[in-house]
Amino acid sequence: MFDAKRLKEEREKKGLSQAVLARRAGVSQGLIWQLEHGLKQPSISVLTKIAKALDLSPEKLLLVVSEEAPDELEAGKGGGA
Repeated sequence: MFDAKRLKEEREKKGLSQAVLARRAGVSQGLIWQLEHGLKQPSISVLTKIAKALDLSPEKLLLVVSEEAPDELEAGKGGGA
């Protein structure tokens, strides 16, 4: 799943405006805004373009999700000894 917060953080860390990032990635500034606000999920193609424009691997813009079931996480049953 796409990490909207990370996109904004990485863009700001590089000192880029939404418009500059959009131009570098070949997408609209409006799309960058929508992605940063969690209103849209990028296609693989767009994710790749944005990551390249930020000089990152696409994986850096994705959330890491545990494969354990939520009830196991809450009960403290998974992932350890």
